[in-house]
Amino acid sequence: MVNGKTVASGSASIPISLKIGPNPINVIVIANDDTNRSVYTINATRLSNDATLSRLSLNSGALIPSFTSATTSYSASVPNSTSSIVVTHTTSESAASVEVNGSLVFPSSDSSTIPLSVGSNTVRILVTAQDGTTNTYTVLVIRAKPSFDQWIEINQSMADKSPIGDPDSDGLSNLMEYALGRDPSTSSGSSVVGVSQNGGDIVFSFVRNADSSGDTLQVFQYGSTLNIWHDVIIDEGNDSRVSLGNVLVDRSQTVEIKVPVAGKFSAFGRLKVMALFPEIATQPTSRSILKGGTATLTVTSSENAPLTYQWYQGAVGSTTSPVGTNSASFTTPALTATTSYWVRISNAVGSVDSTLATVTVATAPSITTQPSSTTIASGQTATLTVTA
Repeated sequence: MVNGKTVASGSASIPISLKIGPNPINVIVIANDDTNRSVYTINATRLSNDATLSRLSLNSGALIPSFTSATTSYSASVPNSTSSIVVTHTTSESAASVEVNGSLVFPSSDSSTIPLSVGSNTVRILVTAQDGTTNTYTVLVIRAKPSFDQWIEINQSMADKSPIGDPDSDGLSNLMEYALGRDPSTSSGSSVVGVSQNGGDIVFSFVRNADSSGDTLQVFQYGSTLNIWHDVIIDEGNDSRVSLGNVLVDRSQTVEIKVPVAGKFSAFGRLKVMALFPEIATQPTSRSILKGGTATLTVTSSENAPLTYQWYQGAVGSTTSPVGTNSASFTTPALTATTSYWVRISNAVGSVDSTLATVTVATAPSITTQPSSTTIASGQTATLTVTA
């Protein structure tokens, strides 16, 4: 008998289903006279071939597309301030092993810290099933180039760190060098824009730092003379004259501006780069609280570039009473009187002040005379009075 089913000597048993893991198979041999029996146990272990993950995430940056076990290719973008990431995972089958960029990671554990270079970084998660089946998940992590003020800090040795400074004397300001992705300490020549002809179009082109579009306004100007210029906003998004190339691993990007012309045409082109001042998207709002309470005021900016926040107590423009920390939110101390606050948001270019937010302090009502109990006859009315 095999697992309780009679099997003739020398014959095969019926197929036995095996689950993942150990499967005991009991074989009982019975003598012809039915007096002696021998019991044998076979432990058949079925190895899992599941090499998938049930969970995958990064400690910074969202996976695109959202994670599913069957999808193995992802991307994620992180700011320049993120210099490393950690991968968190869970295997679908507990017996599977995982390697992240060649380093073995314990099941359902975080990877070691993975350093990130500016630009593209490939993270490979190799899952090996119990039976040796493998499956690789890939995450392309894109670390942005530094914003202008971060770029200034990285190049601390520059003699002039202002946006209009030109420490290498190549005719390009610091802001222009940043937008073009050039080295401000080494003269690279003042040539910025290339020009060619493609059929009936004059094609102007230049290579820029793709991440500079977040904190600069880039306007290309062209004309047939040096007196009249036509503006083309590079990142407006709806100008058919502008063609943006693919962003390369080093975050560089080729920009082309095609200008239709007829007959002979003198072509002049130039690039203007202007730093974006911070803008307030949502102002802090006034609030009312009870005496002794606190209030939290919040401001939001439409700019992505690193910003600094300084809150002040008093009238807008008065900086004699700074409060709070470098944060978009400020929680007041316990207040006993109505107090007003405002915030100044700054970047490498300039600053903007919020409107005034007033925290009105109200006193909770108190009863000086309680209503008194009274006795009346059936059918009569009574008047109760309270004094606050």
